[in-house]
Amino acid sequence: MAVGTALRIVRFNKSDLEDERKQLVDTYFAAYRRFPEYAYSDRREVEEYLHWLFRGDKRGFFVARAGKTIAAWMSVHDSWRGWRGDQREAQGELQELVVAEEFQGQGLGRRLLALAIRHVAFAKRRSIGLYVGEGNEPAKRLYERYGFVVESQWSIWLRMRRPIDPVVDQDLEHVPNDPKV
Repeated sequence: MAVGTALRIVRFNKSDLEDERKQLVDTYFAAYRRFPEYAYSDRREVEEYLHWLFRGDKRGFFVARAGKTIAAWMSVHDSWRGWRGDQREAQGELQELVVAEEFQGQGLGRRLLALAIRHVAFAKRRSIGLYVGEGNEPAKRLYERYGFVVESQWSIWLRMRRPIDPVVDQDLEHVPNDPKV
């Protein structure tokens, strides 16, 4: 990130998603450059995936901008009931967190992850889960630093979860500086 470039995290709405679709897809591909085995390879698939993510929690789609550039984005669902919708109790689910390769190592992942946990804590959920590629060591280390533990493995994906502390997790550090969030 260029010196002096302000980083802002904002919540996206449907029109933002449409207006910035190309840049969101580009950021997705830039984030998965080192781990293509975990990513969609077709632009149209990623566009459809973006819409699916947004539909899952319209208040849980966040974008980190460095100036006009989308450096990272994430989708977190605060009322996830599983892939088949068969879980009795809703929980939080970090569906996707991508940081473009050129912005990795600058704390964006930490800030977005803290925001995801806060988002779920404010929804009064007991836990937040996620899937991460088994070979994505940088992401696994980040999640472990924030208290996620591996529960199981499905194919090339590790299932991780952490409990939510309703008091502490609403005040996590690395929160965004944008009043719209």
